Amino acid sequence: MDIVGCSKLPTDEQKRIVGRLQELVRESKEFRQSRESDQLISLPTGDGMALAFFKQVETALRCAIEITNGIQAESLCKIRMGLHSGPVFVMEDINGTRNISGAGINRAERVMSCGGQGHILLSDTAAESLRHLSEWQGKIHELGECQAKDGWVRVWNFVDGTVGNAAVPAKSKRRVYRRRMALGAGLAIVGVAVAAGGAAVFRWSGTGRRVPDKSSVAVLPFADMSSERNQEYFSDGLAEELLNSLSKTPGLRVPGRVSSFQFKNSEDFRLIGSKLNVANILTGSVRRQGTRVRIAVQLIKTDDGMQWWSDMFDRQLTDIFAAQEQIARAVTGALEVALLGEKNDAPSALRNPNGNAYNAYLQGRYFFKRGDSESLSKAHRYFEQAIAFDPSYAAAWVALGETRMAQAGWGHIPREQGYQEARAAVQRALASDASLGEAHSALAEIKMLQDWDWAGAEASYQKALSLSPQNTRAINRAAELARIRGRWDESIRLYRRAIDLDPLDSFGHLNIGIAFYYAGRQEDAIGAFQEAVALTPEIEVACEYLGRAYLAQSRLQEALSQMKKERNSAFRLFGLALAYHATGRKHEADASLAELVKTYPMDGPYQIAEVYAFRGEAERALHWLEQAYARHDAGMTEIKGDPLFKSLEHEKRYVALLQKMRLAP
Repeated sequence: MDIVGCSKLPTDEQKRIVGRLQELVRESKEFRQSRESDQLISLPTGDGMALAFFKQVETALRCAIEITNGIQAESLCKIRMGLHSGPVFVMEDINGTRNISGAGINRAERVMSCGGQGHILLSDTAAESLRHLSEWQGKIHELGECQAKDGWVRVWNFVDGTVGNAAVPAKSKRRVYRRRMALGAGLAIVGVAVAAGGAAVFRWSGTGRRVPDKSSVAVLPFADMSSERNQEYFSDGLAEELLNSLSKTPGLRVPGRVSSFQFKNSEDFRLIGSKLNVANILTGSVRRQGTRVRIAVQLIKTDDGMQWWSDMFDRQLTDIFAAQEQIARAVTGALEVALLGEKNDAPSALRNPNGNAYNAYLQGRYFFKRGDSESLSKAHRYFEQAIAFDPSYAAAWVALGETRMAQAGWGHIPREQGYQEARAAVQRALASDASLGEAHSALAEIKMLQDWDWAGAEASYQKALSLSPQNTRAINRAAELARIRGRWDESIRLYRRAIDLDPLDSFGHLNIGIAFYYAGRQEDAIGAFQEAVALTPEIEVACEYLGRAYLAQSRLQEALSQMKKERNSAFRLFGLALAYHATGRKHEADASLAELVKTYPMDGPYQIAEVYAFRGEAERALHWLEQAYARHDAGMTEIKGDPLFKSLEHEKRYVALLQKMRLAP
């Protein structure tokens, strides 16, 4: 434990507070009993102390609570605490006094350093030992990863009434939801509540940081060095094509575009390596002079920022694709030799379309990534141009199909028309190149979202992932399909795989949160939704889903607060109708539901049905659910296991709908 802000106080006040804190610790029941049984080592650390209990980890937490209560009763000071359960070594220091060292004490200090005033933070191992016990259930909450002085550490927060601090620590930068396996019995020595506020008796070591595999590389957007600065579509597109090509290299881990492209123009390679867990970065620049293009590429190590490979390519602008293909082959070959120890003689996944077609394709991809209605329309036109230049250009056909699906999904064009045109485009792509994983993935999306052909979609996803195992779009969609079919564990595994490849993609965290919510793992769901919002504050439906998770835990006021924050107007009304009903505010609940029905009768029948089911009005819920099925509402894919339909599980009409959706048990 450590006194927050102690060094800023007058010296005599520091002495008084530290002295009284030591008295409160010595007076605590757990401290006295452990010391009497020789199951405790206590060490001063300047304006804090380290306590190592050789009992159950519960002893340490109870001691932390006793100390906190004593401090609060006297308004003595603000402290922070860190608890960890792990191995320590008992030794004698130079004065012949018992001391401790080792990974356990180091980790406890790092956990504590993540907190602010009032925080009682726990490591994974300490939390795992306690949070499933009835005494501590609902009091230990996952925070995810926080920034310690030498890397990231995953922590949990203890809050019980006035004990602890419910606020997310300022050092919490991101949250990770993968649970660690419990430590083996050989590491079960218990260390606890540790800190080094001032001149510590011992020094801390070890980082706890994941060590990135040397066979990992992030591809950053290339810089546009053209005098007019009008080649961004090409520089970004070139980088993305290289990323896609490298991701198909066996044994090479390549983070996805969403995460990598967030570091455009960044040269903090150590930070990028830490955020993306990669050992290498591929970056470059594009400069155009007349009809010639000069492309510089370099491979950089993230641990020290040193460049260990680079090359320069001069080509005619009229031969853009040939240049890009040569660069991709050269880069892939160099990475395979340097990182994997061997070259991959498999043919390139790139195809050789007309140069004008490739140029139009890159411009289409540039606008497609923007995602708004006008940009999608521009993307559609560019992809059509690419196909006009080269009718056999499979990648352009896939991109055209994905654009039509996006336009149909957002309501920019009629749904039936959009998916019909998307299907035709994807089929043309497969006819040109049946080995293109992206084409099989796009076909799977059509089968899943439009046809509700779950078995057909699964077969197409399996084919897509066998051809492009690091295609995050395909992995996320395959995870969605598993969730639709009620296979929660499989869905979560796939979403985790996608997050590992694209850790900064807010939608990946949103999606795994929904899977956790359906699986009944509400604490994990809450952490995932919070991470999605932290990554992209303007993201839609994350606050509403966070409210649902709080409702599932009967945390009603927190649920209502989140529903009010939802940015999407339809889902805000939907969420408020749920939360107001749960809190007994009938007038507001009825008003929100009435507004939802009035404003979104065509677009939101599934959500309207969910609200009525949550209110226990089965007849109305079933009416709107049948309307949703008749209108091919996309929400119908969520029906299996939807927690809001719990009251309908034994209704014959509900079971009949599950059978129609081919989702019945």
